[in-house]
Amino acid sequence: MYRAITRQMAKRVLFKRGPEEADGTLMIVPAAGGKHQPLWHETVEDPGRYSPDGKTVLTSSGGAILLLDNTGHRVGRIAEEGQFLFGAVWSPDGSHIAFSGATSGPFADIYASRPDGTDRHRATSTPRQRDCCRMGR
Repeated sequence: MYRAITRQMAKRVLFKRGPEEADGTLMIVPAAGGKHQPLWHETVEDPGRYSPDGKTVLTSSGGAILLLDNTGHRVGRIAEEGQFLFGAVWSPDGSHIAFSGATSGPFADIYASRPDGTDRHRATSTPRQRDCCRMGR
């Protein structure tokens, strides 16, 4: 699917600096080349994604979903007690986000909400790890 690239996204490249799957620093560099610099002061789990309008970056850190503006200031945070939230993506029109949430083990459910965390609902219902282990006996 083709998505229009906004002027803001065309000016800068967003990436996570770190070894493979490990947490790393969210970095930004001019698309025309130049010096890269950190966008956020804490390590992140996800490489970050620009909103469709190019004004907000969506990532995760410390098991919470973060929304950052283009200067690296946090403008939103979604967290859930007892859950590790990660893998957030934007809807094509930017009105919603989807993300994964896990309580333990390798299993996670998918959630959708507005970018401010309201109107949240679970889209999947994954069996708990203990249920899967019991089935494997």
